[in-house]
Amino acid sequence: MAKRLAPTDEARGDGGAAPAREQAPAVAWRGGLAGPFATLLLAARRLGRSWRLLLAVELGMIVAVALLATAPFYGDLVASVQLQSTLASATGPDRNLQVDATIASLYKPNLTAIDQSVEGVVRGYVGGIVTGPTEYLQTTRPLVLTKLNGHPIATALPQYPAYKGAQDLAMAFDYAQAAPYMKLYSGRLPRDGTGDALPEVMVTPAMGVKPGAILTFTDSQVVGLVYRARVVGVWFPKNENDPFWNGLGFDTVVSTILNNPPPPQFPILFTRTALTQMFNYPPTQVNQPMGLGLHYIYYVSPSAITVGHAQDIANNVKTLRNALDAEVPNANGVYLVDLSTKLATLLGSVTSLLANQTLPLYSVDGQLVALALLFIFVMAGLLVESQAGEIATLKSRGASTTQILLTYLTQGLLLSAGALLVGVGVAGGLALALVRFLIPLSASVRATLTPAYLATALTPRDALVPAVIGAGLGLLALLVASWQAARLDALAYRREQRRGDRAPFWRRYSLDLGLVVLCGAAYLELATFGGLGTRSQLNSLPGAPGTLGGASAVDYVQIAAPTLLLLAGALLIQRALPWALRALAWLAGRLRGATATLALAQASRAGATFGRLTLLLTLAVGLGLYALSFQTTLQQSAHDNASYLTGADERVVIEPESMGTPTTTGFTAAFAKMPGVVSATPLYRGTALTLANQGGQDVDVLGVDPATFAQTATWRSDYARQSLPQLMAILARAKHGPQAGTSAQPLVALIDQTYANAFQLSVGEAFQLAPQEEGQASTASSV
Repeated sequence: MAKRLAPTDEARGDGGAAPAREQAPAVAWRGGLAGPFATLLLAARRLGRSWRLLLAVELGMIVAVALLATAPFYGDLVASVQLQSTLASATGPDRNLQVDATIASLYKPNLTAIDQSVEGVVRGYVGGIVTGPTEYLQTTRPLVLTKLNGHPIATALPQYPAYKGAQDLAMAFDYAQAAPYMKLYSGRLPRDGTGDALPEVMVTPAMGVKPGAILTFTDSQVVGLVYRARVVGVWFPKNENDPFWNGLGFDTVVSTILNNPPPPQFPILFTRTALTQMFNYPPTQVNQPMGLGLHYIYYVSPSAITVGHAQDIANNVKTLRNALDAEVPNANGVYLVDLSTKLATLLGSVTSLLANQTLPLYSVDGQLVALALLFIFVMAGLLVESQAGEIATLKSRGASTTQILLTYLTQGLLLSAGALLVGVGVAGGLALALVRFLIPLSASVRATLTPAYLATALTPRDALVPAVIGAGLGLLALLVASWQAARLDALAYRREQRRGDRAPFWRRYSLDLGLVVLCGAAYLELATFGGLGTRSQLNSLPGAPGTLGGASAVDYVQIAAPTLLLLAGALLIQRALPWALRALAWLAGRLRGATATLALAQASRAGATFGRLTLLLTLAVGLGLYALSFQTTLQQSAHDNASYLTGADERVVIEPESMGTPTTTGFTAAFAKMPGVVSATPLYRGTALTLANQGGQDVDVLGVDPATFAQTATWRSDYARQSLPQLMAILARAKHGPQAGTSAQPLVALIDQTYANAFQLSVGEAFQLAPQEEGQASTASSV
């Protein structure tokens, strides 16, 4: 197609002067605010032309919002898992609530009033987390079996340990509730009798009687009272460890290893009606020999407890204890009310543990925030740099900085709103996936983490604040990048393109080197003194100079150390990156082909963009490595805490003086022979006092058996340079005898580094301890 060309100035022959009718007055755009729709129109046109880069910025904002919102979601989920794992692993007596009301004498009309009073108080404080109750009754004193089928017990039942003072516990259960948890060996469950029929009872196999036997009992303290009952069944719990029994045991043990063993006890199960009729005493009766214990078991539902109100529940349980003691005993003849549970302690320990874990998580959150902000800034910078020429042209034609910023603000608000909505949803799913795939969960905990429980356990308000911060940071990064480009007109933009990049502010002021020095000082302080918190604790020892009164300081330097170390390493890489690029470009120039040379030359020329991408990649890799090591540390810490709290599978505490035994030497061998016992070791645990000239500080003392301690104790390889068997070999070589512990023959002791640093002790030096027991003199020991 032919086109008509406009004549040039020379062709017109008028010396370049255009006709007056063709000249238009030059009107400059002097800035100011544009019309109400101009900014929106310009933003919409740019959105259509640069949607790919805008989509990249949007994805960056979504990632930032999701990362920032995942942290509180993940924290809530981990806290819920920790709480549910603690409740699931707790035994019935530790988790459930048992109210024990004791009355001096049984009067049947009072029982209903007591039941209603206890129920009302418990439901008023912890009704939202408990189910039940299950109630069982037990007499305050045991009965003594004297006859079987009318014959003396010594001849009719010779295996019954009457010679050891055997006692029979009169109990009653609600068999409609208890029957699923009971195993009948013979006979049936007891029923309420009519008329003068003997009350029906059940016994355990240990008693050695069969259904149909007639038992005759007497009161263990009141002479002349005789009770008779008929055996209708022999039973035992299907599982004594079932939470239904709440730790109540029915085993009858006849001890053979103790010189003064407790009396064997045999449970005798009545119906509630039969038991209350047998021991019912009106208040007017002078002789009221038997009291009764009313035991109400309330089963705690773990799914009803969340971290958000765990502390409130713990406070309510503590208040419930006082309320029961204040309200129930005021009527109905109750003289003692007790609440048996460790629920408040369990919840308190979990909340305390979570509070302690919050401080280390600050370092992870700080790195996430820094990484998210850098990612958004890089994406926004790429978008604005692609439009820098257009921005410079607009600025040269009179567009103001405000108008340009309003254009990007309109785009940024749309992007931030979309990222906020999508990112919060992604954060919830990501946090749940991390918990389910990275944290080993038991079947009971998985069953508890239902959608309904998560809806109450998660706190969207906690995630909304960081999500808004993430969206706001993305918008801020976009505005900062557009403001930097809006400062340049067309001429300044071309000069900036020709001129090399200006060094960033952190390199001009050597902030990266300052961070390296700070991280080195923090590491030296940690390795030498064990942290500022440890140093404060040592300074707070009695008699120590510069005491802080026992107050422990929060070591913010140690909390921020991982983030500072990661940032310092990344900035050092950035400082060395230009030299590395120049060296690679020089090397590529001596090789064949122009591809590598052009690529390295472009990377070294566009140092700012390439440097930001490299910094982003470096921080992402570093954060990933730190997250993996941090997760491993948390898992090891949880394992160590559990091992420390439990100690061993079973601990038997023996007080020789109260049992009348001169020594406990034979107990270890007897315990080791029991079924299921892998190893057993004797321990002595006590406290001692360092002498006044050595600080006068109380210390924990542990006496071990070198021959068996290494096979039983839990030990980590980083506790000492030597293994536990090697340390036990050192103790085994120590001399023993009547002179052990004197200055002439000091004991051999293993001490930790903190104690050695506090009292300036080293290997081979001697020190003295004063055991905190009456009649004991100071004991000399050597390290």
